[in-house]
Amino acid sequence: HTFKVLAYWNTAGWDNIGFYIDNIWIIADEEVLSVINVTPSEAELSVGESTTFSADAYTQYREHLTDTTFTWSSSNESVGTINSNTGLFSALSGGTTNVNATAESVSGSVRVAVSGGSGGDKTPVANFTADVTSGNAPLTVNFTDQSTNSPLSWTWDFENDG
Repeated sequence: HTFKVLAYWNTAGWDNIGFYIDNIWIIADEEVLSVINVTPSEAELSVGESTTFSADAYTQYREHLTDTTFTWSSSNESVGTINSNTGLFSALSGGTTNVNATAESVSGSVRVAVSGGSGGDKTPVANFTADVTSGNAPLTVNFTDQSTNSPLSWTWDFENDG
């Protein structure tokens, strides 16, 4: 902060003899990033939900710093992950984690509670039904996928040879 003093005051009052001080500069400490506030200040999500966090940076004088770049992280990535650039948090399993915003070695964090899910194992489980289970070749069979935990792909093995 820089302040300019435009007049002179003494015990007799304002100086009326034409003398004034116009170049007294008071220089305060350099402003540095001291506090990061993350919003929302807490979050409760269900498995599969997401939310975007934001952060604000402040100096030791409580002045807002603009153009601050934050890096985001989650303290427990089995509960939820966060995009390190955008602050988009995705809830993966039941539990709690801390979401952290960091800039210039200063961090702010919030607690995130995730409900639902088994709290851990999300291994896909294959489960199919067939409309026809026997017949003469060539046989057309329609399968219905009832798999759980979102498999990414399927491999068929009709000969049962692995």
